Amino acid sequence: MKLDEAALWREYRLTGDHYFRDQLIERYLPSALALARKKRLPRRVDREDLESAAVIGLIQSVERFDPERGNSFFTYAYRRIDGALQDHLRTAGQWRRRNKRKRRELKLLEWNVVAPLAEPTAGIEAEESFERFSRLFLQDDREREMARLHYREGDPLHAVGTHFGLSESRVCQILKRAENNALGLPSSSKY
Repeated sequence: MKLDEAALWREYRLTGDHYFRDQLIERYLPSALALARKKRLPRRVDREDLESAAVIGLIQSVERFDPERGNSFFTYAYRRIDGALQDHLRTAGQWRRRNKRKRRELKLLEWNVVAPLAEPTAGIEAEESFERFSRLFLQDDREREMARLHYREGDPLHAVGTHFGLSESRVCQILKRAENNALGLPSSSKY
């Protein structure tokens, strides 16, 4: 026996039976998946993962919706599903940025740019590698000193900038250009 939507909501609210919940979910599943398919995906975000997030948002909507308030379920569900999709995309973006940051740090460690000098046996080798990095990817003595202060001495960018009479963002641009060159990445702009 197929119940109309109002009867499904009534039975689900009265009994809490998952059979009625599942019927409601199946009824709105095509709409939830359509919302997921309309989203523009960044690279490395899987369409199926996004659709799963839409389904989770739909399930939460069905479980939390109160038909007694007189609102349309679709309007309520749309906001929750869209929020679940945004959360998924945000989380996926953070993961990608974190991974990119880790890859960058590992590559810079290979160059001993950010390697600690605490180990006496590795200190001379690390310093030579850092000097090689400086000669290859930094344009002049001033930039080399900026890199030494920031990477080796651990000075924050604003302190390095103050020392050289530059803004923190300008120091960041200079060092980022050198990092990108070392990693074989294109510079985003001319510095």
